[in-house]
Amino acid sequence: MGRRPDATGVSPMAIVGVSPASLPGGPGTPPQRQRDFTSDRLVEGGHSGSGDIPGTAGGAPGFLDFLEHVVKPHAGGVAPLDPARDTLFGHSLAGYFTLWALCNRPGAFRNHAAISPSIWWDRDGLFASLASLRGAAGAALLLVGEWEDGLSPWQAASAGAAQMAARRAARRMVGNVEDFGAALAARLGPSRVSAAVLPNEDHASIVSAAIPRALRLASSS
Repeated sequence: MGRRPDATGVSPMAIVGVSPASLPGGPGTPPQRQRDFTSDRLVEGGHSGSGDIPGTAGGAPGFLDFLEHVVKPHAGGVAPLDPARDTLFGHSLAGYFTLWALCNRPGAFRNHAAISPSIWWDRDGLFASLASLRGAAGAALLLVGEWEDGLSPWQAASAGAAQMAARRAARRMVGNVEDFGAALAARLGPSRVSAAVLPNEDHASIVSAAIPRALRLASSS
C-alpha cells in the first residue's frame, strides 16, 4: 500500500510484528497471551491478580517495557523510524492492551489503534485510568465489527451458538467500544479519536478490514 500513497493514503513505513513464540517463557500458548496483554483487574479496594492460573494475567506493564526497551530500539537499528508516526496496533486482548498502554503510559507510542478491544477484561479499571490520562500526543482509532455483540450469519446455526451468543452479549464488544470511544474523545478531543463499527465484520474477519485504516492513521501523523 505504501507504494501508492496517492491511491491508498498510506505512506511507506516499517511494520514490526511480535510473535508470542519469540517472547521469554516459551511458545505462545493462550495463558501466555493473556498474561502479556492484560492488567490486573480492578476490584473493590484496589487491583487484584485475575488469571484463572497464577501468573497468567497482569503482565501488561512488563510487556510494554519489552516493546519500549527491546523491540523499539532493535527496530530503530534496522530501519530509520519516525517517532511522529509511532503507532501501537492490537486486536482483541491486544486491543485492550493498546488502550491500557494509552491510558497508563501515553508517551510510549504516539498513536494507538485498538481493533475489537477486549474492554470487558477490566472495563472499570480502564475507565478509571482514562480519568487520569495526561500527556497523550497523537490520535486513537477504535474499531469493532457489527456482529461482535451477537453472532454472524454463519455462526448462528453452528453448534454452541446459544452459549457463544450469551458470552458475546455479556462482553458488549460494540457497546464498550462506543462508550470508551466517546469517553476518550471527551478527554483528548473529538478530532483525535475515531471510533467506528464496521458493517458485515466479526471478531476475526475485522482484522483485514482494519489494517488499512490503522496504516492511514500512522501515515497522517
